[in-house]
Amino acid sequence: MTEKALTPYQANTTAQLARKKIYAGVPDDDVQLALAICQKYDLDPLLRHVVLIKGRTKDRGGNWADRYSVYITRDGLLHAAHQSGVPFSIEFEQPIKAENPYTDSPDIYLQGTLCRDGHPSFKGGLWFSEYVQTGKAGNAIGAWKTHPAAMHQKVVEVYLLRRGFDVSLMPLEEIQSTLKGEIVEVKATATDNESEDPFGNHAFDLDNPVFASYDELYYRAVEHLGYNHIEHAKNALRVATGGDVDGLTHQGAWQLLKDHQAAKVADEVEPETEQG
Repeated sequence: MTEKALTPYQANTTAQLARKKIYAGVPDDDVQLALAICQKYDLDPLLRHVVLIKGRTKDRGGNWADRYSVYITRDGLLHAAHQSGVPFSIEFEQPIKAENPYTDSPDIYLQGTLCRDGHPSFKGGLWFSEYVQTGKAGNAIGAWKTHPAAMHQKVVEVYLLRRGFDVSLMPLEEIQSTLKGEIVEVKATATDNESEDPFGNHAFDLDNPVFASYDELYYRAVEHLGYNHIEHAKNALRVATGGDVDGLTHQGAWQLLKDHQAAKVADEVEPETEQG
């Protein structure tokens, strides 16, 4: 993996946002650790590449104290994989309903293969019951209830990416079902009492936008164009360009994202118009 240091612009922006808006009250050592990990793997907490999980533990004197642990997310793993410069893909097999030999209960097993440079390099699979998030009654909750197939595939994807690209940091998705702590992360919008722009662009003009980077462009797409999250905007641009973004200017990409979102809204409104 190619390890890069954050540029002065990125480091300054990340540190300011992390310390003033997100990590207020978090011990400085924990903040430093999170930022050091971002630098090692060229990750950006502004894009939710890493999160801090707040938990409780006893110190040497037997007193309870807050403890923060750093985890990488799927977005962070995908970023690290792309930064490696190695073409890769993940192929999933059909899920198999079978008895889990570890629990002797009916379960679902999903296996995938990570290919690097077109060649299979790592294969692995996971049991659904071992990662599903459940409520007190033991039933699936949240996205695991509404989109179980996508969530199962997501944890297998994370499992393969971490091992295929030598990322030693524990992924959030692999242990999320066991977490009871508080996730401390960088949000896409400022808090009510903070007016500082995370990209230092206080005079952003929707009619004549200027972007310092694609990171800022995707951030603005979430902030102003109605995209749900950074990856949503990235995927939309891939669809709009057929996956070929080389040579595309920031302004050109912005216009494509605007058109893509406008077309989506039109498609959603049209059926209601016809029925009326």
